[in-house]
Amino acid sequence: MFHLALDMAQKGDVVVVDGANGSNRSLAGEIMMRHSQGKGIAGWVCDGAIRDFNGAQELTMPIYASGVTPQGPWKHGPGEINVPIACGGQVVFPGDIIVGDRDGIVVIRQQDALEIARLAKKHKNVEDEIMEQIAKNIVAYCTDHVSSTEKRMAGKHVEFINDSFANIYK
Repeated sequence: MFHLALDMAQKGDVVVVDGANGSNRSLAGEIMMRHSQGKGIAGWVCDGAIRDFNGAQELTMPIYASGVTPQGPWKHGPGEINVPIACGGQVVFPGDIIVGDRDGIVVIRQQDALEIARLAKKHKNVEDEIMEQIAKNIVAYCTDHVSSTEKRMAGKHVEFINDSFANIYK
């Protein structure tokens, strides 16, 4: 079914596969990866193992998998295409937007995309400001952050053991 899904996939698609987090057999290897990249597929997300890891690292197309194994894939298994699946504990629907980097992957419903983009931009602007503050004066930022942390911990039965946080909140 993975082969069929790759044949059906269009340029710019991300192929997401529910391999039940299997690690005994790979879902695919370098030949399928290179074929996908040649078709213009934007990437893969596999809840299961792949093989040919070195070949995957040479690609410009991102490949996310829950593991690596030298064992080849089963080529005659069951499967479905363009149906909701579970991948990495997340429900993924056909048409969802997949965004990933080295830290991980997020799944965004199309109807939520504009609002999430707005919130992400707002959050990034705040973090950019913090990074500028740190670059200019790390002590001021840390002092503000510690003060904010102390306020959030007040009344939560937290005891700071470090001498610089000698207060006990009850």
